[in-house]
Amino acid sequence: MLDLSPEKLLVLLTVGLLVVGPNKLPAAARGLANGLARARRLATGLTEPGRASLGEPRQILEDALGDLRAAVSEPIREIRSSAADPLRREAPAETTRPLPQPLERPASVGDGPDDPSVN
Repeated sequence: MLDLSPEKLLVLLTVGLLVVGPNKLPAAARGLANGLARARRLATGLTEPGRASLGEPRQILEDALGDLRAAVSEPIREIRSSAADPLRREAPAETTRPLPQPLERPASVGDGPDDPSVN
């Protein structure tokens, strides 16, 4: 939870010693530790009912996911084995497709026949 290296802990103790004083530092440290422990118990007390109420739906979801994994695992194994062994793959029936024919351009005003009615 708290990432306290020895250097950080030494700085905190030094600041605490300067702010609180040497006589009251042990009592302040105990009070801080008790407050942190109470906050952890409170957080655990708030999250446990939620976890307990979601236990059954979570189990149903995990069972459904297990069934789905079992149903999908065999086709995935087959795909992997066929990709791993190129001799087992079947060649496609048509390897090349004919190129599409280019579209004809519509005749524009200057490209048509020399008919005066077009102008």
